[in-house]
Amino acid sequence: MLVKSQGIVIKSTRYSESSAIVKIYTQGYGMTAFLIQGMYSKKSGLKPALFQPLQVLELDFYFKENKNLLKVKEARSAFVLNHLHFEMKRSTIAMVISELIYKCIQEEEENKEMYDFLVSSIHILDNPSKDSNHFLLFFMLHFSRYLGFFPANSFSDDLPNFDLYEGRFKSDMGINTFLLDTQSSFLLNQIINTNIGEYDSIQIPQIERLKLIEYLIDYYKIHISGFHKLSSFEVIKGLFLK
Repeated sequence: MLVKSQGIVIKSTRYSESSAIVKIYTQGYGMTAFLIQGMYSKKSGLKPALFQPLQVLELDFYFKENKNLLKVKEARSAFVLNHLHFEMKRSTIAMVISELIYKCIQEEEENKEMYDFLVSSIHILDNPSKDSNHFLLFFMLHFSRYLGFFPANSFSDDLPNFDLYEGRFKSDMGINTFLLDTQSSFLLNQIINTNIGEYDSIQIPQIERLKLIEYLIDYYKIHISGFHKLSSFEVIKGLFLK
C-alpha cells in the first residue's frame, strides 16, 4: 500500500556498495526502517544529503505491516534547514540528538505530541539568532516529558536536591549516589521552568553545563531500559567546554 507521511531522519547505515538502511521517525507510523536502494549511485534521485541526521522529509513509501524494511518511492525535504547541517556545533548537536532519539524510541506507532515536539526542536536548533551552547541540555530535559519521566517540579528551600532515581527534588538525606548537588539541582530547576524555545535565556557556566548533561545521561540510563551511553557525545563533548 502506497502511503504518505512526514518523517525525521534518525540514523543511516550503509547496507551495500550502493544502498543504505535508514531509520526514520515518521509522523504517522512511528519509528520505521527503510531500505534506500541505489542511494550512493550517481543516477539515484535519493542522495545521501537527503538523509542527514534530523532532516525532515516528505515521504511516499510502500507500507506493509510487520515488514522489517520498507521501500521509499519518493522523498523530499519538508522544509529547508539553513544552518543545522552547515555549522559544526549545530550539526554535532544534531548527531547526538539523533542517537538519543534512536536509543529511546522503538515503537512503530503514531505519537503526534512527540513528533511535533521534535520538529519544533529542529526549527529552534536551526535558528542562527540563538547560541546553540545550551540546546542539548534543554532538549534532553524536555524530551523526557514525552518519554514519561519528566522531573517533578517540586524544587524548594526544603527540597533543594534532585534525585535521579526518583525524578523529584528532595531534602539532603545524607549518602545517596543518585542525589545531585545543590548548585546542579538549582540549575536543573531553572531548565524545568524554561520553555525550550527560550533555551538561550539562562546562562550556565561551561563546566556546570557539561556536568548537567552527564547527569542527564545518567538519568536516561536509569529510566530507559537498555540505555547505556551516548557514544557520539563522548566523541564530541570537548565542543561543550567552549
